[in-house]
Amino acid sequence: MDGQSNKHSLYIEIYDKLKQDIIAGKYPPGTMLPTEMELAEMFYVSRITVQKAMQLLRKDGFISRTAGRGTFVEEIPTRPKQNTIGLILCNVAYSFGLRILTSVERTAAKHGYHVIFKNSVDDPQEETKAINDLVSLGVNGIIIQPIHNEYYNESLIRHHFNKFPIVLVDRYFSGFAIPGISTNNFDAAFQAASYLFKKGHKHIAMFSSPQHNTSSVQERIDGFTSAHLMQNIPINETNFLNTLMSPHNGNEETIYRKDIESIKNFLCSNNEISAIISSEFTVTKLVFEAIKELKKTVPEDYSLIMFDEYESVTSPLVTHICQDQEEIGRLAMETLLAKITNKVVSNKIYVPFKIVEGDTVKSFKQ
Repeated sequence: MDGQSNKHSLYIEIYDKLKQDIIAGKYPPGTMLPTEMELAEMFYVSRITVQKAMQLLRKDGFISRTAGRGTFVEEIPTRPKQNTIGLILCNVAYSFGLRILTSVERTAAKHGYHVIFKNSVDDPQEETKAINDLVSLGVNGIIIQPIHNEYYNESLIRHHFNKFPIVLVDRYFSGFAIPGISTNNFDAAFQAASYLFKKGHKHIAMFSSPQHNTSSVQERIDGFTSAHLMQNIPINETNFLNTLMSPHNGNEETIYRKDIESIKNFLCSNNEISAIISSEFTVTKLVFEAIKELKKTVPEDYSLIMFDEYESVTSPLVTHICQDQEEIGRLAMETLLAKITNKVVSNKIYVPFKIVEGDTVKSFKQ
């Protein structure tokens, strides 16, 4: 082991030892921890190594520091007595999430497990807090839909390396053997684009938020691209608008308006576009509003296919790629139980999808 790896493992070992001492009650809530110098002498390491361990404990919510007074242990939730798993979703909506939640709960109950649910609201700090809260509560494992972010969650990866049972939904982490349950997003986007080609559309745009490390978005972009290549139809940057940020920034009006204007400018600059594939429900709402402000309509001016389902009884039935959320939830829970009992599981499990025809795609003749 080289020097860098050794330093890394030392501060992680100190972090783990202090965390276990806190959970075990050696340092009750409100107790002041030994000073960094005392801990350095206790563990035979440098103060820098102790500082890194303490930073991690603060980040994970186990301790807090008061200037001039010292470092104190935070309140740790009571460990549940029942078999319990945690479920973390980016958000819960009819379009995606709600039926995963109910399916996980239903499957867990059949196996004698309780579910503690956390909503990360697509925020990295909330996601980290949810993960650490659930681990501190003593859950047996976690099912999580990771947020859209440029980097994988450090806390989640650390718990994975510590052999804590984790299952992903709607995502995969490249380079990490964490099981993921999802739709085959590449195939779904390929089939959606192929469906539009059969309707006579040759100029199709895909709208999404930035792909970053979000496997589902990247796979949809790749499937969309592959469909064009298979049909020998040219594809370039004018086929993509992947800068939409408001789906992951709540109801921020400034970002929402910026996204609307981006869509309007994109469509006005690429007037050959006759059809749009939307990567999710929240993007679809932006598309409808932008088209309305352009005094255009769906499907007369633009045909539209979306992932997930549209949450409205007044708008037209949107042609959509229906993901089997119930099966995603069931398989996620079954896979987590397999991980908890140390069984071998596949890292990629795909759930079937179907294209549901609605009123938003018309045949297009050039």
